[in-house]
Amino acid sequence: MSTVEQALITTVSLNVVDARLDDAVRRCRPLVASLGAVSLAASRTEVDGPRSGVNLDLTLTPSTSPASNGEAVRQMAAPLLSRFRWGRGDLDVGRSAAGYPMGFAAGRERTTDGVTPICVTINAVADTADEWWDPPEGLPVEESLAPVRRRVMRLPWVGSDDDAVVRVHARLMAPDLDTALVSCLPLLSRQDVWSVDLHPLTVDGGGVWSLALLMAPSPVGVPPRAPFGAEVDALAAEFGLPADHLRTHTLGSWSVRALETNRPPTEAPTVDALYGRTGADPFDPGPADQPVETREMVIRGPD
Repeated sequence: MSTVEQALITTVSLNVVDARLDDAVRRCRPLVASLGAVSLAASRTEVDGPRSGVNLDLTLTPSTSPASNGEAVRQMAAPLLSRFRWGRGDLDVGRSAAGYPMGFAAGRERTTDGVTPICVTINAVADTADEWWDPPEGLPVEESLAPVRRRVMRLPWVGSDDDAVVRVHARLMAPDLDTALVSCLPLLSRQDVWSVDLHPLTVDGGGVWSLALLMAPSPVGVPPRAPFGAEVDALAAEFGLPADHLRTHTLGSWSVRALETNRPPTEAPTVDALYGRTGADPFDPGPADQPVETREMVIRGPD
């Protein structure tokens, strides 16, 4: 097990009483800066869920060395307990199934400027592996195109089995998370975006950020009963992705259309890929009760 995998990582979970993702992000920007957050994941709440608005997770800078005992957990949690006016008794320290120290804190909820701290979670990086998904196994690769596929953060999704679910992947350049969020606000203002993940593309930073959106598109001009591909194709056109560059492949019980690119990122999000599926996140490896259709679309790179 590498030192990085043994390092502890802290996640602060918040609820923001806003119906829009972009408004929720704006409200949390002061916390992003003051806590030194390095990534953000957010999603709209379920209509019948216990909370309303947007649930948002901020991941803080991981510890720089492996931790082997609960004292390291307590030291990492202490400033957050103080900030949220929680007590030491609100922190539970233990060990994960893999034997790494872990901590969980949830105190009396206090809302300030519409933002409510819900809990603080501290885990070893190795214990967060189930929060990530690999690309669908067997996805075809064109030798003439540079691959952009990579592991992705699991994103919440709530919808019907008949919904078209589209995962949008993009990259952008920014010196820090706060600046990257500002660049992403126009996309987050879309009413068809359900959840978002924004994190550095590489461990050492480098100023390149990975953006993922989970969407339930209802493009203008597409009839409600139109084939699934029509919705995805319309969204691709909206993002400027040429339909004549799409190719269809068979992947198990799924239909897949795939192209890849390595376009250089800019300060605005540069869309690399769209992944579409009915009823589920296209990267979800879980079993399906019935065959579903999946399409992947990415703009071709420069010749």
